[in-house]
Amino acid sequence: MLIDIRWHLLSIIGVFLALGIGMLIGTQIAQSGALEAEQLRLAERLEASLTSLRSENRSLREEVNSVRGELAQERAFADLVLGSLASGALQGMTIDVYVPYGQEATVERLLRLLTEAGAQARLLAEAPPAELAGSAAVVFWGGRGGVAEAAIPAGAVVAVPGAGAGVERLAQRADVIAAVDTPLGLLALVERLRTGAAPKDAAELVKERLAR
Repeated sequence: MLIDIRWHLLSIIGVFLALGIGMLIGTQIAQSGALEAEQLRLAERLEASLTSLRSENRSLREEVNSVRGELAQERAFADLVLGSLASGALQGMTIDVYVPYGQEATVERLLRLLTEAGAQARLLAEAPPAELAGSAAVVFWGGRGGVAEAAIPAGAVVAVPGAGAGVERLAQRADVIAAVDTPLGLLALVERLRTGAAPKDAAELVKERLAR
């Protein structure tokens, strides 16, 4: 009798377990549709966000390309004006431009202007000699990896870009022309080579030349 009761209880427990498992499975099945729908909505929102980002990126790229084009035009115009202002200023001069090896491209604009000014400009990708022999010399000093300050020979003009480690200290030297990566800096360098003294205000020099 005791065994029959135990089997009866086990049967009842088994029925309740089966009911519970069935309800759990049914609930999961019922909720799966809602879960799939939510996942679909999330995927649609993500796709919309990605589409918006792609569109924004295209607009930004177009804007950047437009700005680059405008800067290129302004640079070309500035170079045209510089060439006109410096034309003939260094006629007959031979100028050696010393630049660290591998940085030749940094002085391309400078070399072009010196040529337009009538000078015979020679690019030398090496350290300058301890003493200069005849030709005027421009030493491009680009900070780290450039010509050491102690190696700059007396009488050389030091061309320094507008930014870089140690520029503020080096710019205190009388033979230094700073900001040679700008039109006014380049014009000041040409004037320094022409007269032996850099103009106090390159902008005023431009106004004076244009007024002639």
